[in-house]
Amino acid sequence: WQLVGTRIVDVAYSPSLVSEKVEDHLRVRSLDVASDLSGAADEYATLVAATAAKCSKYAPQLVQELLEFDSELRKIVAARADDQVQQLACLVNVNAALSRFSSQTFAGTSPILQTECHFWSHSLLGVGIATQALLSIRRFYDRATEFHRPAEKLRQLQQHPIKHPRLAAQSASDPVWRGSYLSLCAPATTVSLSKTTKQSELRLVVYFSGRDGFKSTQFTLSSPLEVITACNTYAWTPLTLTHEISHVLVERFLSVLLTDILKDYAVDPSSPHLQRLASSLTKNGTTPGNLLEQARQMLLVALVGVQAVKPDNTPIDLKNPTPEAIIQALRAQRNELRESLTHVIDFHYFYHKDVKHYISSLWTSWSEIPNIADKIE
Repeated sequence: WQLVGTRIVDVAYSPSLVSEKVEDHLRVRSLDVASDLSGAADEYATLVAATAAKCSKYAPQLVQELLEFDSELRKIVAARADDQVQQLACLVNVNAALSRFSSQTFAGTSPILQTECHFWSHSLLGVGIATQALLSIRRFYDRATEFHRPAEKLRQLQQHPIKHPRLAAQSASDPVWRGSYLSLCAPATTVSLSKTTKQSELRLVVYFSGRDGFKSTQFTLSSPLEVITACNTYAWTPLTLTHEISHVLVERFLSVLLTDILKDYAVDPSSPHLQRLASSLTKNGTTPGNLLEQARQMLLVALVGVQAVKPDNTPIDLKNPTPEAIIQALRAQRNELRESLTHVIDFHYFYHKDVKHYISSLWTSWSEIPNIADKIE
């Protein structure tokens, strides 16, 4: 807009708008959702196009990541067509993260007066360098999981016979618990996986937040603002991000271990599969047919056991657990299960089983959480 005083005397349009050769990643592509969600969907489509435009100019290596994220997100939204609440939750989460990522990464780019970043206490040039550090941490995780494909290896355990029929009866000190069972599976590299088995990985959108702190979702990974100025302290070390990254990996494990159980129960609560699974939890019950079934069995033994000993829960007959009892335990203890497995993954793979370092790191970082006294349990 050309102004004379307060009057617009001429208007010119960006070549990107009038050219027929607009690159695909600069187009605003709408999402196919119900009219109730059109506001959130339009915001998402615009955010992706605007962020891609900034990336193409200032960080071209991010364009492909953003396009891959967009492609996978659209599949997830389409798969949830029957659940508008889930669709909206997904879009709201991603929109907030993309908005923060874009403003934080590109604040201070030219023209400076037309870019924004709400972290006014930091440099005029914003926190783009710090965001690059978050990206580097997330990419390290991406490379490791894409090469080793641990969730795919877990699924491959169904091809291996069990070695110890009564695993639950083994003592805690038995060497069987220290076996590396995933090493039995072939390296599931991206190259070796067929198109039918390869799972696409979402590139988590990273950002800093004074509200979310250390947090991960299916789509995002956030870090507290304090990490920018205090990352060399134990309380605000970026190493705490490994706990959130482990959450993402655990969700993939649980998808392999538990999805079939929940689907079967939704279709037929008394299905033969669930009856056999319930029987396998008893002292002289059904023997698992493969290592994946045994891993699922041991997970449920723990869940049902925890459910049985908590005083506020409905008692469970451990001699004859029913499919209903298993589902009840699964629903009641799933959050605790997620946290426990996340700590296992973090401790083993990121901290290399260094007990002193891990415990010290936990309590030093937890001590900074607001109202932690209410969450000790």
